[in-house]
Amino acid sequence: MPSVGGALHAQFLRRQQAGEATYLVAWAGARPVGSGLVRWAGHLDAASRAAMPDTPAISNLTVLPAWRGRGVGGELVAAAEQRIRDRGHRQVSLAVGQDNEAAARLYARLGYVDTWLREVSRYDVPEDTGPQRRVEEHNRLLRKRLSRS
Repeated sequence: MPSVGGALHAQFLRRQQAGEATYLVAWAGARPVGSGLVRWAGHLDAASRAAMPDTPAISNLTVLPAWRGRGVGGELVAAAEQRIRDRGHRQVSLAVGQDNEAAARLYARLGYVDTWLREVSRYDVPEDTGPQRRVEEHNRLLRKRLSRS
């Protein structure tokens, strides 16, 4: 998986086992080609959670470069949205890097709208070899109202 090593996959699985998240993986045969996480408590940033209470967040969406533009990202988002609907939620949010125009276009096509809220997320990413890596992301928050279907 791009930029998602085994240590991070293990962290996502632990969050799923603890009930904090649902970890989704897209497969092409026996090969994982994309993944994403539904954070049931919402965004990591407290101000973002407060601005959109009781709103799960889709995060850490990634697709292998060779599989981008082939619908994998859209399928992962659709699968995440269905799980969110199944738990009775009527909206979902996600954060997209302010400089990630390709992802922003995908999310717009999928019905996400800019909330005009901005966040800076800081978190540690476990590395397969060596210490954790500190990440800082400057994001815009998007939201989508979900139909009941």
